[in-house]
Amino acid sequence: MNQTSKHRKKDPYLDNRRLSQQEEERGTHQGRKREKARDAVLEREREREAEEESLLGLLGSWFRSLVKRVEDQISLLVATNFGLDGVVLGIKS
Repeated sequence: MNQTSKHRKKDPYLDNRRLSQQEEERGTHQGRKREKARDAVLEREREREAEEESLLGLLGSWFRSLVKRVEDQISLLVATNFGLDGVVLGIKS
C-alpha cells in the first residue's frame, strides 16, 4: 500500500487558491444580489415618484377646476346681488 497517496500532504497554496476562488464566487454572487436589491429599490423609488407626479397633476387639475367653479359662483352671486342677469359679466348658465 502506498501511504503517500492516502495521506497526501496538503498544499497550502492550492487550498488558499480554492478558498479564494470560492470566496470570490460567493462575493460576486453577493454582489449580484446586492445589485439586484439596489435596482429593485431604485425602481420602486422611480415608480413612487411617477405616482406622486401623477397625483400632483390630478390634484392640480382638480384645484384649477375648483377655482374656476368658485369664480363662476362668485360672479353669479355678484350678478344676482346687483340685479344683473349675468350677460353683462359673461356668465354662461
